This record gives sequence, C-alpha cells and structure tokens, in this order.
Amino acid sequence: MTGPRREGHIVREPVCFTDTGAGDSAVVLLHGFSDNLATWNRMAPRLAEDHRVLALDLPGFGGSARRDGPQFDGYLDAIDEVLGKAGVDGPVSVVGNSLGAITALLYAHRAPERVQRVVLIGMPGVAGIRWYWQALTASRTTAVLAALSRRLSPALIRGILARGYGAVGFGRRPLPPGISDSYLDGLGTPEALLAELHRTVRSVAELRLPELVESAPVPVLAVWGRHDLPAPARHARLLRMRPGCEVRIIPGCGHLPQLQRPGELHAVVAPFLRSGS
Repeated sequence: MTGPRREGHIVREPVCFTDTGAGDSAVVLLHGFSDNLATWNRMAPRLAEDHRVLALDLPGFGGSARRDGPQFDGYLDAIDEVLGKAGVDGPVSVVGNSLGAITALLYAHRAPERVQRVVLIGMPGVAGIRWYWQALTASRTTAVLAALSRRLSPALIRGILARGYGAVGFGRRPLPPGISDSYLDGLGTPEALLAELHRTVRSVAELRLPELVESAPVPVLAVWGRHDLPAPARHARLLRMRPGCEVRIIPGCGHLPQLQRPGELHAVVAPFLRSGS
C-alpha cells in the first residue's frame, strides 16, 4: 500500500538526509565527491512523483561527519543507517553520481537482498585513475595547495571552487543561479577537502569497476553526459558489452546531468526504475 506523500524534511543526525515522496518503491540518491544532497534538488521532485526518495550526505560531506576507517565501508554503513532511520525495510533502487555511483555499485554487492536496481551517473575510474587526479593528490602537491589556501581570502577560495565546480560539472558552461551557493555551503575547509580527495583517489584506485559492473547482482544503468570531463563518455565502451548493464549518453551535458539536464536524465532513469517495480 502506498503511504502518505512526504513533502520533505532534513534529518541531521547522525547522517544528514532528506525524505520525500511516496510509493511502494524507494530510491536512494548519492552525490559525488565534495558535493552534497542538494545536487539532487532538480531531480528528486521528479522521482518523488512515483517513489519515496531518500537523499543523503555521504560521511565527510555536507552535514554528515567524516568517519574513520575504510572510506567506502563508512559510506555503505551510512546508507544502512538512513534506511533504518527512515523505516525502509524493503528493496530499494540506488542512484549515484560520480563517487556516489561507485558507492551505489558497492552497496548492491554488499546488500543484494536490499537492492533492486542501480543507476551509475558519470562513474569515474572505469578506465583507471586519470593522471591529473594522481598528480593533484601527490603529497607534495597537496602540501603546496594547502599552504596556498591559507594565504587566500575565503571569498577568493569560494570563487575558485565555484569556477572549478562549473568547469567540471557543467562542461565549462555557466552555472544556473543558486547552484554554486548550495555546493559551496556544504564544503569544509580546503585542507580537509584535499585530504579527502587524496583518500578518495587511493580508495577508487583499488577497485576494478568494470568487473564489479559485470558481476553486479542486479540490473545496472550507466549514464554519462556527452561532455563529462572527470569521467569521459568514451569510457562507456568499456561497459556496453557487460551483461546486465544498459548504457545511455545524454547530449549537451557534463558531469552533473541531475543539475544540468534533469528532465533528460529523468526520462532515461524513470523507465529503468519502473521496470524493477
């Protein structure tokens, strides 16, 4: 039986998450590195027309505190905690962007009895770690960037990060109004961000993502923006022939289709989610 529609509220402890919509099926939304649950503000209302939608801040980002120990273990534990807090005990679909896509895939492997379908949006690392991420997270580079950040004003740092977010997420196109503020307001200090980036690159480098897609215990939809910079759409070729994996490319879009092309993304994702209901 379909429950009452939830108009949305934020639960801040111990993991920050929102709970909206209604329906017999639930969808979990996971953001990417340095981002937060606000990245789903243009997508969640569309999904909430047919599903109960839970969007969370992964530990260390937004309103959720960082956790010690293996990075992805902390993320997967956070998903379990949110589902328990929300009282969701049936199967869910998990939709992730970037780092959230990797987390969604790992959660399907960890809890196949809880997951119906997985959507991977702009998943990085399919063809290995790109050279500039390795260069950026080298110890000497990190130390130089941390020292430089201490000499810059907070306003200038925010401006630099906003430009970087637009270049990476929107394929060098202008950011829609308000998008950069919701992103920047969820960031921690530059030093903490650099440390978490170093940790993330090391964690992702240890994974064999194409093999994890092929062995996924549930159907997988992999989506790329045509102009994605961190996770180039040409890497889709590595997943097209994987059993149980459907691949779609969204034109005119960068790394964040949920913000840049939410209508087109929903048109791709919604039928896939419905087919699992």
